[in-house]
Amino acid sequence: MPRVKQECPNSIAFFPYFFGQKLALFAGLNGGSVIQHLVESLIKWFQDLGIHSDLSATTLLPRLQQLADLEINRDTSLSISPILFGERHDPGMCGHIKGITSTNVGNIGAMFKAVSEGLVDHLHAMVPTRFLTNMGIHSLIISGSVPVNNIIVRERLNQLYSELELTMDSEGRDAVGSAVGAAKFVRDCRLKCYS
Repeated sequence: MPRVKQECPNSIAFFPYFFGQKLALFAGLNGGSVIQHLVESLIKWFQDLGIHSDLSATTLLPRLQQLADLEINRDTSLSISPILFGERHDPGMCGHIKGITSTNVGNIGAMFKAVSEGLVDHLHAMVPTRFLTNMGIHSLIISGSVPVNNIIVRERLNQLYSELELTMDSEGRDAVGSAVGAAKFVRDCRLKCYS
């Protein structure tokens, strides 16, 4: 175990797991909550501007996704690091925007695409593929509503973690995903052991 601790990024915590194994857990603070905060901020901006409409997160989010999907094959210099809430290992961490131009500043689809890609870029910076493969990790279970519902996030995950087998867990949303995964693991082990 000392080798893992020396090579381990600060963003990863280890916990006891089944059969003497360790569970490596990364639980970033800047995932779906960033998308939710962006949507709520846009709604507030409209209200602040005196544009009162029937906008809600449930209607605005799918529209943002549609606009971002139109940008999928377009090259853009826009890069957003959407770190709004710091991180457990670095509470003072902040986000930033690079490559903003007169062309992309008014394109909400390009902005939403950059935020979506930035979420995964941030994850990859904190838990790089090389670290995972060096530790003998060959697969990842991805849970949460954002990777399940956001094609840009899914594609970026597949790009950056292409050396690993990725499984999207559409049943395990948010923190419940970990508990569901553990319960499935225990159930499967019991079925194998007692069959």
